[in-house]
Amino acid sequence: MVIAIDGPLQDTAPIRDTVDLFGEILGSSDGSVVTARPEAQGFFGEAAAVPAWTTLIGATPADSPVGDTAHFTLPANAAPARTRSS
Repeated sequence: MVIAIDGPLQDTAPIRDTVDLFGEILGSSDGSVVTARPEAQGFFGEAAAVPAWTTLIGATPADSPVGDTAHFTLPANAAPARTRSS
């Protein structure tokens, strides 16, 4: 299962850049992979996997414990959502 956050939603668009998934997985401090950056794509995106990415790619044993939480770290430049006025 993949858990992801993106936003603000009104700023999202198709991501046409490549992600060094293997490098991002191994370099991740909290188990998530950044998929979009505000300075590059105009919005923030991050994804985590259950079981962890490292288990899925075989970097940790297949019988590693599976947690029930995912950790995401929003960067300081992540924009807040804008509310729609009626």
